Amino acid sequence: MIEHLKIFQSESILQLWHHNWRNWAYVKNNFLDCFKKLTLPLPENDHCRLINESSGKYVWRIQQDDFDVAFKLDSGKTPWRYFLKHSLVMREYQNYQLFESLGIPVPQVLAVGELRKYTLLRKSFIVTAFVPDTFDGRCYMPGGKFQHKTAERIAFAKQNLLWLGEVHQRHIFHKAFHPRNILCRRKGNGELEYFWIDLARCQKMFAFRMDRAVVQDLHHFFNDMQFTKEQTQKLVQFYCHNTHRDYDPVWYGITHFRRHLIKKKKYSLFADG
Repeated sequence: MIEHLKIFQSESILQLWHHNWRNWAYVKNNFLDCFKKLTLPLPENDHCRLINESSGKYVWRIQQDDFDVAFKLDSGKTPWRYFLKHSLVMREYQNYQLFESLGIPVPQVLAVGELRKYTLLRKSFIVTAFVPDTFDGRCYMPGGKFQHKTAERIAFAKQNLLWLGEVHQRHIFHKAFHPRNILCRRKGNGELEYFWIDLARCQKMFAFRMDRAVVQDLHHFFNDMQFTKEQTQKLVQFYCHNTHRDYDPVWYGITHFRRHLIKKKKYSLFADG
């Protein structure tokens, strides 16, 4: 990979909008030597394992003596969408930077870049420090190994709803607020810490469009988690209290949610019907 990229080295990754017409990468100073060891295609071996694949996106865990990273590659299935525009991976980096500034834990970004041909996006990638000893929030969903730990499920929901509220108050639509996009790690004292990942689709919205965005984010989360109706009501009240939103319209929007206005698909939102 390295020989085809114009590399910009910095202590922080800045000025991302200047280079959307060529192959380039920004690499943190302390990661440059490690970055030069990476090649595409990535070899499958004991030190490089594919850990996730979906919709043209591939995530590998790469372990060497001097680094342990997650390498996310987007194959750029629709390159025309990103003509003279940044890729989803680039947007993900910018969102990592933004959310970190809000105090929301995210993985440390070590490198980010794009490969283009005649300005058309071919591939884009982001390299983050791998967060070890984690499990994702699907463990708290029905069928997950912690589905019966009610107190942990509630604590998981409250902390992440608190952060979601901070995001919404800044008129940011998450768009993918699912438990699978939240990593959990148990600390030595038994307490849990969380990390948000896969933030490529978060975007700034006009204030007048946030009511629908709030409902959609909350609906995604509660539809996945399947709390009881009483638990869901208390968690929505908790969210509304912290964001100074009126409870009734938010609750109505969640319970009457339709993904498309012309479709009337009904969702089973509660574990108790």
